[in-house]
Amino acid sequence: MSVQKNTFWPPFSKSKWVLGTLLLAVVFFLGALIGGQTQIGSAQENDLQNFLAPIGQLYNIIVDSFYGEPPDDPEALDAALEAIMESLNDRHSVYIEPEIFAITASDLSGELQGIGARVSTDEESGDVRIVSVLNGTPAQDAGLRSGDIFRVVDGIDVSTLNQSELVLKVRGLAGTTVNLTMQRGEELLDFVVKRARIIIPSVESELLDNDIGYLKLQDFSSIAMDQLDDALTNLNARLLNALVLDLRDNPGGLLQSALDITSVFLAPGEVILYEVFADGEEEVFRADGNYAGLNIPIVILVNENSASASELFAAALQENEVATIIGEVTYGKGSVQTQHLLSNGGGVRVTIAEWLTPQRNSIEGSGIQPDIFVEMDETAVLEEEAADVQLDAALNYLAKLLRKAA
Repeated sequence: MSVQKNTFWPPFSKSKWVLGTLLLAVVFFLGALIGGQTQIGSAQENDLQNFLAPIGQLYNIIVDSFYGEPPDDPEALDAALEAIMESLNDRHSVYIEPEIFAITASDLSGELQGIGARVSTDEESGDVRIVSVLNGTPAQDAGLRSGDIFRVVDGIDVSTLNQSELVLKVRGLAGTTVNLTMQRGEELLDFVVKRARIIIPSVESELLDNDIGYLKLQDFSSIAMDQLDDALTNLNARLLNALVLDLRDNPGGLLQSALDITSVFLAPGEVILYEVFADGEEEVFRADGNYAGLNIPIVILVNENSASASELFAAALQENEVATIIGEVTYGKGSVQTQHLLSNGGGVRVTIAEWLTPQRNSIEGSGIQPDIFVEMDETAVLEEEAADVQLDAALNYLAKLLRKAA
């Protein structure tokens, strides 16, 4: 079984299926999966056999007696594994079907095949909408915009699909096309988008007026640290008057990447986070010496889609009094997961610890409070040329600091 350790995975949207009598229905596959990949003692083996016995009985009853058409074995297995994970009552411990896992497992490698748009789900309506379009991608070339809502994909109404199911339909092999009908305001617009292999830019940079640097951190992927180094070099960071770090819509990523990038902005030895395990044991993570020595005002921009590793980063700089946070309350994901590949090609993410900020605050479910609250007008997001009120607030704040220092 393949395991990826200590990862601040982005929040995962699970399928909302009614499991009914499919609950833990397939003993053969489940038994092979558990027994074949895990070393267990005799006492644990007895517990496992007792656990599996009624599942085997149910499976035989369905095969021998069920009046209707029994589910396919893979479908029943997915339902069984989904049900086990749901019984943990942890929104971040999830089972991921093989088709979806094959796509999402590589999301943090810095490369994917698709159209080049980041999406999120509106919790009230359930709509899946684009939150950002990556530069130089098929989505941008086709004219897709932030705020567009998915309605039809290749002739199929996707209004009732969850985010993971929709992503599976939109992504595909480079060179193939996907037909999209998107809602923009009150209009329905049709697009034909040719998929491509996309190198995901984890960090984008720009030099703004008054020698203020701007860095957009899209995620904390395996290539993010190298891209940050390049961006700081290109900005000639030591000559900057101030810096804006934009973590809006950043869903998180790899723990090591988050630690490396946070260490760029904190002096060696400063606490980044505490990781607390179920048995009460703790591990302290400190800045490791990547410090860039930027003694300038720093603002971090966040919104409700800033999650997981991006919250770790923001909290560490805020509580170490290195940066001021402007924007909205963040998502609130304060836990750590490991990811495991299962023998059926699916996978599970299992919460192994809670993480606390340098001042030992938990952000799970509550998020990080910005120092200066500035709400983005959702209707303005639909307008491509609309003013960015949060970035404007950051620049105005920094301008006042710079005038005082002059």
